[in-house]
Amino acid sequence: MIRMIAATSLNGVIGADGGLPWGNDYPEDLKFFRKMTSGQTIIMGNKTFKSIGRALPKRKNIVITSNGLMSDGYFHSSDDLVFCRSYTEAFSEHTDAWIIGGSSAYQAGLAVAEEIYITTIPKTISGDGLVYFPYVNPHQFSIKETLMIGEKLVCTVYKRNTQ
Repeated sequence: MIRMIAATSLNGVIGADGGLPWGNDYPEDLKFFRKMTSGQTIIMGNKTFKSIGRALPKRKNIVITSNGLMSDGYFHSSDDLVFCRSYTEAFSEHTDAWIIGGSSAYQAGLAVAEEIYITTIPKTISGDGLVYFPYVNPHQFSIKETLMIGEKLVCTVYKRNTQ
């Protein structure tokens, strides 16, 4: 099953200036992310990979990069770090995975994801260079459940509607 996991502000922001706009203010969200994705395959865009700065441990990391190379011109692949040239390639070869960002990965993932986990950060973010989570069409996805993450955060789980 392909799933997506994200944290968004009240106004849908997922990133700013190559990082989380709320920084490390919500460690319970990071703990939830780690719990859900540990031991799993994760798929991310090259910008997200660069913003993290490394492969996430205890996961198989799939990075989408259009030329198959990192910015230094070398192909760095290993058992826990794999590069794919397109989202289509990643989704067809890794059918049990979590899409973890960024916006292009989420946009591509809307076509194939069966579930979407969105944790709402109780802040409104403004400014330049903001990145937003794509629109989740209620005709395609319905709310399956809500989960409390710690005392402050709520994660809404969406499930793809069957036809």
